Amino acid sequence: MTKVVVLFVEGDTEVEFYKALVTNLRKMNRDSFACYIEYKNMRGVGNYKKDALKRLNDIKKKYSNSEIFVFLCYDTDVFEFSKKPPVNMKEVKKDLLNNGAKKVEFIKASKSIEDWFLLDFEGVLKHLRLPKQTPREHGVGQEVLKKLFKKSKRIYIKGKKTEGFIECLDIDKIKKQICPYIRPLCEQIGVNCKNVCGKK
Repeated sequence: MTKVVVLFVEGDTEVEFYKALVTNLRKMNRDSFACYIEYKNMRGVGNYKKDALKRLNDIKKKYSNSEIFVFLCYDTDVFEFSKKPPVNMKEVKKDLLNNGAKKVEFIKASKSIEDWFLLDFEGVLKHLRLPKQTPREHGVGQEVLKKLFKKSKRIYIKGKKTEGFIECLDIDKIKKQICPYIRPLCEQIGVNCKNVCGKK
């Protein structure tokens, strides 16, 4: 039976990041996975509720007679700081399981995926062509990136693809620091977590 791993992500930038991450993991695994991998751009966390089942059904049609493993990837900030989050992820998980997903897990970027990008601060500066001695601005992920982009006379828009940005980031460096968050993904695609994190 075919195994399919599907990553539901919030936007264009997230698609590019997870593709780069999976490419990095694939190289660790001798360019081979025992599964297919799909990326589904939800275009905003609020769309998980109304579009997740449709996206799952599309996958089921594409890969008939397959086991489908879903990862719901999202930022935690909107859930931590909002009195009324835009979606209940536990309900989304339940709906997917009830409609054919073999397993559903979460990859939660704390507080946001922009905080992950900033784990390679040098790479961010390189992309923006800012001096290496540029200090990190105060604040959290998205706020810091917006300030840095402004210094470079550019605009950072959450979720929108920024040409060449992800390519400038050191995925190895970031991967090791976010290991606890991506461990379920590594296990599902058959990558040894010890090799990713440097520990069991």
